[in-house]
Amino acid sequence: MRYNPESLNDHRAFVEHLLSIIDTKLQYIEYHTRALITAHHSTQTHQLVTAPTSVAFSQPIDEEVFSQIESYSKTTRLLLIMRRSLCGKNSSIVYDLLSNDKYLDYFDKQLEKVLDRGTL
Repeated sequence: MRYNPESLNDHRAFVEHLLSIIDTKLQYIEYHTRALITAHHSTQTHQLVTAPTSVAFSQPIDEEVFSQIESYSKTTRLLLIMRRSLCGKNSSIVYDLLSNDKYLDYFDKQLEKVLDRGTL
């Protein structure tokens, strides 16, 4: 990511840029989650049973698939925390956290505290 927050005169544009990065990451995760579920479904011999708001499998999800979905879920939670908390005062911290995916080193509550404090 090559973007210098200090060179921006308009913090609003910088915040919008960060929001678009977060949204892109969320879309990427959603795409891969759907692909993972579809791939898992295609390997099953039983039919997929769907309800209006949930998906249920006729066979248990194997450990590897479950682990990957759990990882996607954690990443999504952290991105949503950053998206919800993003403001002008913590935009440079969000930028630092998004760089090299440093936000993944935090738990939910830790990330919230960092964003509230405004310092890493």
